[in-house]
Amino acid sequence: MRSMLLTCITVLTLGMPGLAQTADAPASQPAATQPVLSIPGLPAGQWLNVDEPVASANLHGRLWGLGVLEPWSARSTAAAADLEKLADTWRPRGVEVLLVTVAPAEKVTDAAADLPHLPIGTDSVLPELLPLEPLPRVYLLGPDQAVVWSGPADGLADVLPGFYQQLTPDGLTRQRQYELTNRLNRAKAAAGTKGYFTAVGLAATVARGSPPAHPLHQSATDLLQAAEMDAQDILANARGLLDTGKIPEAWEKLRTVAEGFYGRPVGRQALEMLDDIRSDPKMRSRLLAARYQQSAEQALQLGRQARQEQRLVDAERYYRIAAEVYPQTQAARQAREALKELHADQADELARQRAQPEAPVLLRLAARDVQIGRFDQARRRYRQVIDMAPGTDYARQAREALDTLPADEAAPP
Repeated sequence: MRSMLLTCITVLTLGMPGLAQTADAPASQPAATQPVLSIPGLPAGQWLNVDEPVASANLHGRLWGLGVLEPWSARSTAAAADLEKLADTWRPRGVEVLLVTVAPAEKVTDAAADLPHLPIGTDSVLPELLPLEPLPRVYLLGPDQAVVWSGPADGLADVLPGFYQQLTPDGLTRQRQYELTNRLNRAKAAAGTKGYFTAVGLAATVARGSPPAHPLHQSATDLLQAAEMDAQDILANARGLLDTGKIPEAWEKLRTVAEGFYGRPVGRQALEMLDDIRSDPKMRSRLLAARYQQSAEQALQLGRQARQEQRLVDAERYYRIAAEVYPQTQAARQAREALKELHADQADELARQRAQPEAPVLLRLAARDVQIGRFDQARRRYRQVIDMAPGTDYARQAREALDTLPADEAAPP
């Protein structure tokens, strides 16, 4: 428990003095003397009544309530029931109400089977760090996740309308609405170019971070549904390819869905189909053979493109890859023929390009050595060029320059 408390101290912090209001504080107390309680995280071992754990980041820019539940206390469970009624009224306007408890999940369900259907974070350290008296106590958190009011559960309904006026009518601060709108626009742009990984990730963030009734939530949900319909079409196409024995083509389509929709149901479907291919010896063998051939053809094509662009050194390298790494393929035979043609027709230019950029640099350095009288150093550089680029214009320039140098300097005694 000590380690859990130390971990949670980084999540729950007391800020500088501010405007937090408490129901039990004197009305005349200056606001500047009241510390602001910040709860930027919601640590819990398990969340009940939700499909996935609650993340406080998804509540940024919204107003939300946090209650402490003691399932063994009749007063606490009665207050939780009142909070559920309040949540039913305010949830459509973007206000969420959550409960946390120190009790583990099994103790919660055993102690009170008729608990309200609110998100309940069990096995949480938050109740041990929050000031709880008088119980049952509720905390109202503002858009920046700082407590703006705390008090008895039956007082929350009275203060909510006033604090809600600080938000937009749809339940988000204007700044948060701007941030989510920007992300949604980027998601739409990515979806338009079939960039599903980016589109799905951004749209899911907007959907989780906006109230269910907010227009942004609906737009993000629509985008996710449209993208997943595209994914289902791709899966159907991949199944057809598998039925006709086109394993590599099916593999690429399935990989696109698995990567673009990772963590979502359609992405898991694609992963399962990929696993089926891997586990089938015949399909796996055909896939590997096809990808082997595809890689060889790609290397050959890169060599042809480099040859066309007169990047002869690159062309030679790609041809050698196709010929030596994939020797049993048709592409390898074509690459060997292309190498012979390259060496026969472009030998001089190939040698010149091989010598770049070292040979021109060495010639310039040698010329500078000559200017300052370091003839031995210049002589070494010219000979290096001759060895590096035989048969090229660089070698010719180096030989001519050597002939103009004075005789070798005598060795020192």
